Amino acid sequence: MVMVGGGRVEEQLVAGELVCPCGGVLGPWGSARVRRVRGVGRLCPRRARCRVCQVTHVLLDSVCVVRRADGVEVIGSALQEAAGGAGFRTVARRLGVPQSTVRGWLRAARANAAAVVALLSGVLLGADPLACPVQVAGSLAGVVEVVGAAGAAVVRRLGALVVVSPWRWASAASQGRLLSGGLVAW
Repeated sequence: MVMVGGGRVEEQLVAGELVCPCGGVLGPWGSARVRRVRGVGRLCPRRARCRVCQVTHVLLDSVCVVRRADGVEVIGSALQEAAGGAGFRTVARRLGVPQSTVRGWLRAARANAAAVVALLSGVLLGADPLACPVQVAGSLAGVVEVVGAAGAAVVRRLGALVVVSPWRWASAASQGRLLSGGLVAW
């Protein structure tokens, strides 16, 4: 589960405003282990427990991507370069991360591209009903295009209320699952 803005999440958690996928209310349940996220620093995510199904959830900030040790901005930068034609070795060298890491991001992004484009196309059309659909759906270029288009549409719609980058917005909209399965369109 991914949330935008750490302080607000704590307020929502204590007030019982966060909902589990089962429909139950989440309550505070300690903290997860401290982790280092490249491009972000050290994070200590909050944990929450559903009062109905008793499942524990880790509440990640939108700078994170589920099961990745790198921030969404770092991963997004790699996806943009690769969509522009750069190879994984070039991208890895520029970002200072292992080649196998970048190769894994690209494989996962390509495998999940259709679901990400479908989900973020819904965000795009929700924010701007007159927007054109993404032309290269299901590809890495389609992911990069829809993240940029949806981010721009959300900024046009919400203006000064949006204070995060398009990649961070996409991470929040996908619940951190830009590189993993289980995406559900709204």
